Amino acid sequence: MELNQKKTLFFQKFFNSFPEPAFAMDSNCKFVEWNKAMEEFCGIKSEEIIGKTSSEYNISFYRKSQPLLVESYIKSKKFLDSIYTKEEILTLYNGQEVNVLSKVSLIYDDSKKLMGGVQTFQDISEHVSAEKLLAEDLLKYSVLFNNSYDAIILHDLNGNILEINKKALNFFQFNQKTFLKLKLTELFPNHEQQHLKNFLEVFYKKNFNFDEFYLLKSNKSEFIGEVYANLIELENREILQLIIRDITEKKHIEENLAAEKEMLAVTLAGIGDGVITLDSEGNIILINKIAEKILEMDYNEVFGKKIFNITSLYKEKSHERYELQEVKVMLRKRANPPVSISILKMKDGREKIVEFDIAPIHNKEGGITGNIIVFRDITDKRKKEAEDFKNQKIESIGLLAGGIAHDFNNILTAVLGNTALLKMDLDEKSEKFSILNELELAINRASKLTHQLLTFSKGGAPIKKFMNIGSILKESANFALHGTKNEIEFKFTPALWPVHIDEGQISQVIHNLVINAVQATKTNPKIIIQAKNYLMEQNNIFMLTPGNYVKISIQDFGAGITDENQKKIFDPYFTTKKRGSGLGLSVCYSILTRHNGKITVDSKIDIGSIFTFYLPAFPEVVIKTEEKSNSIKKSFIKNIRILILEDEKPIRVLLEKFLRKNNYYVESAADGEKIIKIYKDAFDKGQEFDIVILDLTIKGGMGGDEAFQELLQINPNVKAIVASGYSTKKILSDYKNFGFAGMLSKPFMMSDLLKEIERLLENK
Repeated sequence: MELNQKKTLFFQKFFNSFPEPAFAMDSNCKFVEWNKAMEEFCGIKSEEIIGKTSSEYNISFYRKSQPLLVESYIKSKKFLDSIYTKEEILTLYNGQEVNVLSKVSLIYDDSKKLMGGVQTFQDISEHVSAEKLLAEDLLKYSVLFNNSYDAIILHDLNGNILEINKKALNFFQFNQKTFLKLKLTELFPNHEQQHLKNFLEVFYKKNFNFDEFYLLKSNKSEFIGEVYANLIELENREILQLIIRDITEKKHIEENLAAEKEMLAVTLAGIGDGVITLDSEGNIILINKIAEKILEMDYNEVFGKKIFNITSLYKEKSHERYELQEVKVMLRKRANPPVSISILKMKDGREKIVEFDIAPIHNKEGGITGNIIVFRDITDKRKKEAEDFKNQKIESIGLLAGGIAHDFNNILTAVLGNTALLKMDLDEKSEKFSILNELELAINRASKLTHQLLTFSKGGAPIKKFMNIGSILKESANFALHGTKNEIEFKFTPALWPVHIDEGQISQVIHNLVINAVQATKTNPKIIIQAKNYLMEQNNIFMLTPGNYVKISIQDFGAGITDENQKKIFDPYFTTKKRGSGLGLSVCYSILTRHNGKITVDSKIDIGSIFTFYLPAFPEVVIKTEEKSNSIKKSFIKNIRILILEDEKPIRVLLEKFLRKNNYYVESAADGEKIIKIYKDAFDKGQEFDIVILDLTIKGGMGGDEAFQELLQINPNVKAIVASGYSTKKILSDYKNFGFAGMLSKPFMMSDLLKEIERLLENK
C-alpha cells in the first residue's frame, strides 16, 4: 500500500472513530466527511449531506446569517494560520443550546495549495474529558494531535520515538528532526532511569500506567511532568503513547501550599487559645487541638457542621441561652465588645466559662467570606479569682481579728487567772466555787469565738502534728451530737493514712459541719461520715497539689441548699439561719486552706447535702503512741525557779501569785532587756532558772522571740515556754523549730499552765 493511500486510510479510520462532532470540506466548500458523532450532534445523516454545500443543505444549528466557520475561512483566502478556534453557541435539533469551542484546521497539499478544511466542536463544559478523548485519538488525526494541550509522544516498544506533537516540541525545546532521533530514555535524567524502568515494567503488565517524573529539556534543565502511558494498536502494531503534562508550576504551588499549611498547623498548634475557622455559612472548616480540647470534640466530629449546632452558649450574667439570630449577628460583624465572656455547656451538662473574640475574614473585594473565632477556657481562672476574692475577704477579717486578739486575750487570761486564784481559797462544794466554774465556762466560750476569728488571721496558723484522723472524727462528731436525736454512721476505709493537722482546728471543722447537719435534718435524722484514702491527680478541679490525701465527707438527709446559696456558703457572715454569726463554714474553709486542703459542698433541695473536705496525707509516717506522764511530785516543786516576761501588769501579778501559791519561786519583768539581765545574773551565781515564760508581743520593747535568742547565748540549754494571744509570726504554730520547749495560747487556763510546766520539768 502506498504512503498516500495509508494516510488516506488513516485519515478515514481516525475521522469515523473520532468521538467529537467533526466534518470536512474540500476547497469548493463541499462536505467530504461527516462522522457519526456529527450525525448524533445535529441529527443529519452523512449520506444526506456528503457532496453538498452548506447553501444546498440547511444546517439547523447555525443561524441563516452565520456561515460555517470553516467555510468562511476557505472562502476568505486570507488565512494566516492553518488552525483557528472560536467559541460559538449552537442550537441542537432538540432545541438545546450548547457552548462549544469550534476548531478549524485547513489542509494543504505538498505545494501549499489549500485542499480544504476540517471543523470540530468541543463542548467546553466537558473540556477535561474532551481533552482526554482528543489525547487518545490524536494518532488518528494529525491536526487534533498537534492541537493538544499536553505533549504527546508515540514510540514503539523498543523505545524509538515515532511521532510527537507541537506541545512536546514546546516542552522539551528540541526541533522535530532531533527529537525523532532520540531514545525515550534520553528524555529522563540519570536519577530517574530506575524509576522509568520500574514504570515501564508495570506498563507492560497492565498496558497502562501513570506517574510523576523529572524530565530533561534540550538545555539539560529539568521540569516536572505528569506522565500517562497507554498501549494503542494501529495496523496490527502495538504503540506506546505517552501523554505528558507540565506540572512544574502546579508542584511549586502545591509545595508552597503544603509549606503554608504546615506553617499554619504549627502556628495553630503553638497558640494557647482555641481557634475555629468558619465559612460564610457558619460551617466549621478548621479547628486546632486546643479548641478540640475545650469543646471535648475532635476534628471529624465538628468538620462541616454549623458552629451553633455543635454546642450551647449562654450569657454569663443572665445565664440565658444565645438565640440563633444573635449568634448569626455576631458572625456577620465583629462582636461588640470585641472580647466577650459566655458560658459553654458541655454534653454532660458541665459548664465552662469561655472568653472569645470573633473576627471576620475578608476577600479582596472586602466582602466577608467567613469568621475566625479565638477563645480560651477561663473556668479555672474564674475559680481562682473567686478563691482570691474570698481569701481577701477572709484576710480582711483576719486584720480585724488580729487587731483585737492580743488585748482581748490578755484580758481573758487575767479574768481566767484570777478566777482560778479565787477558786483555790474556796471549798469546792460552796456556791461561790460553783459560780466561778460557770464564769470559767463563759470565758471559755468567749475564747472560742476569738479563736474562730484568729483562724482567718496570720496569727491563726495551725499547730500541726501527725495524727490518725479516724479517732478525731469519732470524738468530735459524737461530742457535737451529744443531746440530739440524730443517728450517726461511720464508714472508714481500713488503715487511713496519717494526716498532719492542728487537732483543735480540725476538731472545730468536724464540729461545725456536724452541727450544720443536725440543724439541716428534720424528718430523717441520719448522718453518715465517710473517710477514705484518696490520690489527687494532676490538674484537678480543686487546684490542689497532686498526691496523697484523706477524703472525708459528712452527709445529711435534710432540706438541702439552693444552687445560688452553694456559691456563697463559705463566705464570711453569710447565713440563712435566723440565729448564728455566719462564721462556721467560713472558719472551716479558712482552717482547711491553712492545712493545704479543700472543702466542697454538693446539695440538692429536699434530698440533702454532702460536705467533703480533703487533707494532705502521709502514708510513710508511723505514729507512735504517746505514754501519759505521771504528775510531778509536790516535794520537787519547792526548788523550781521560774522567770516570766509579761508587759501586762495584771497578768504578770496574777502569774506570780498563782505560781507562788503552787510553791514555785517566781521572778518577772515587763521587757526583754530586764529579763536577760535577771537571767544572766542568776546564771552567773549558779542559780539558773528552770523555766522561762516569754510573751511574744511587748509594747515598745524587746519581745519574747528576741529575748529568747539572747538567753540561748547565755545558756544553750535554756527551757522556754512561748505565750501569746496573737502574733503574725509562725512561732506559736511551729514553736519547736524555733527552739522553744513549750507553748501556751492565750487565754489559757491556769491548770494548762501547770500541766505545761510539769511536762517540761519531767523531761528535765
